[in-house]
Amino acid sequence: MDMVRDISDWVIVMAQGRVIAEGPPEAVMADQRVIDAYLGAHHDAALTFEEQEQMLAEAREAIAEETEEQR
Repeated sequence: MDMVRDISDWVIVMAQGRVIAEGPPEAVMADQRVIDAYLGAHHDAALTFEEQEQMLAEAREAIAEETEEQR
């Protein structure tokens, strides 16, 4: 985003096929919708043990599926 801010006067940000923010780079970078879309809605909150375990299980499953597809 630093490069975009340096070379752009106007930014349009999309998430899931829709425009979620538009405007000067500084304003867009501070937009909570952009932060949530690209960093996650709870990016600044500590995960619980259960959330960490769930994320690890999902990652392991995705890796196993990808490995199986490559065979």
